[in-house]
Amino acid sequence: GLKIDSMEIGNGFHYQLDRWDNYFDWQEDYSRFDSFHFIDENVSVSSDQYRYRVKYQDYCDNEAGVSNMGTNILLEGTSTSNHHLLTWNPYQVWTYGIESYQVQRLNQESNEFEIINEGSSNDASIEALVQDGIESEYCYRIQANLFYSTDTILSNTKCFTAELKEYFPTAFSPNNDGVND
Repeated sequence: GLKIDSMEIGNGFHYQLDRWDNYFDWQEDYSRFDSFHFIDENVSVSSDQYRYRVKYQDYCDNEAGVSNMGTNILLEGTSTSNHHLLTWNPYQVWTYGIESYQVQRLNQESNEFEIINEGSSNDASIEALVQDGIESEYCYRIQANLFYSTDTILSNTKCFTAELKEYFPTAFSPNNDGVND
């Protein structure tokens, strides 16, 4: 969802939301709403980046203000046998900026995300090491922590299936003693 933080709403006024994506460019008057929150249900946040801007309209549809532009955080990545390289675009909307980004990995036992790395707002990539044979799937997400706010922004979840690793002993002794036969 897109949180509007830069304007106050009065009686009879509404917001006009414009949306940009790779397929349609800017869609003027994509939606109209009269609350502080808008949830865009018509998106594919796991594979596309979106930009939004909001215009404050009065009774007569006169434009009374335009917000700063906001984006979603799109987490992408590549996988090798021993690490995952995660990259994401910076979150853009908060007036004071981003204090830090947390890289979180899903703990399969507790089914909760745990912080594996936290960095400054300039960090937009990380190499996450894979622990051999521990999990069958590794799922990550990014959390943006905003300056001067308790609100957080979450990215999409990106999952990688762990590679199967075959184990062959370095020596064997076929002497029927039960050890490395």
